[in-house]
Amino acid sequence: MQAAQCAGVEAAAMGLPLLLTRHHGSEMILEEGVNGLWLEWNAAAIAAQIRRFVAMGPGTFRYSTGAALTRGQYAERLLKIYARLLPSRPPS
Repeated sequence: MQAAQCAGVEAAAMGLPLLLTRHHGSEMILEEGVNGLWLEWNAAAIAAQIRRFVAMGPGTFRYSTGAALTRGQYAERLLKIYARLLPSRPPS
């Protein structure tokens, strides 16, 4: 697991608002506008999102752990990923 992803998970666990790029499961811990904002992969877009984040103010975001997905939603998404990646039947 990348250090940046660990930092995102740890920040979410502490109930902090998140500013994340989409990568390796980050969609499972961030709900846009609820507990943080998505960042794009270019400097101008990142700067714009940081300005938006600051303008929205600290009271905008929900500071609680588990804000993005419930356990059931997490399990459902994980199963969909497995279904998409694994063949429907074992190789012969």
